[in-house]
Amino acid sequence: MTRKDFELIAGVFRDYRRARIAAGASNDDAYAVGARDAARAMADALAKEFPRFDRARFLKACEVEEIV
Repeated sequence: MTRKDFELIAGVFRDYRRARIAAGASNDDAYAVGARDAARAMADALAKEFPRFDRARFLKACEVEEIV
């Protein structure tokens, strides 16, 4: 996969969460939480598949906070 592919995937998560919030949903909305959790799961899977993958950078592009 290329950087462009990772950016495309992150953009899908980001845009979906933005649309939910713009429609009046809170950050606790089930769909927004689901998108956040899916982005984290995707980041975990990509990190396992691609050793140089930057999980924190991907989650930032998704506008999802990292679990610490």
